[in-house]
Amino acid sequence: MVNINLSTTSESQKNAFPLKKSMIYLVIIAVVWLGVYGGIFLYQGILEKKTEMINSEKLSKENAIREGNNKDIFDFQVRLSLADSLVGKKSDVLESLEKIQAAAVEGSHLLSYEYDKETNSLAMKGEAVNYNTVARQILNFKKSEYFSNVEVVDLSSKDGKIGFSIKATINQNIK
Repeated sequence: MVNINLSTTSESQKNAFPLKKSMIYLVIIAVVWLGVYGGIFLYQGILEKKTEMINSEKLSKENAIREGNNKDIFDFQVRLSLADSLVGKKSDVLESLEKIQAAAVEGSHLLSYEYDKETNSLAMKGEAVNYNTVARQILNFKKSEYFSNVEVVDLSSKDGKIGFSIKATINQNIK
């Protein structure tokens, strides 16, 4: 049998059209790929800048903590450790603190507290908002049955607050 070709176009014309179509697809894919790659590159730059900002902020806060008033943090940690060791034990120190707390006046607070076991006395330094508050605080200590002798050692005024030092002897009859 004889093979009859009824096509009016040549073979070269059929192949030219799919080649153009393939090239267009390849160019589109290349443009999309370059756009995605460029976007990733830009996003990486943004992330690196944010990471650098966060690291510098972290470093500045760490430096502020290191250069700040760490004495207070350390002092609090020491007091916390001492308090942990005293929990559950009944001692003169804890009993004294309970009595001082019971005699505390609003507007007055203790800055330091020292217990002398030999003389059975307390040396306390405090701060109050005014002289009336200091007077009420001293009066409360004197009214307390726990203290037999309360003496004012020092009074001073600075930064709008009144500083006071008190020496109080613990009553032997109460113990």
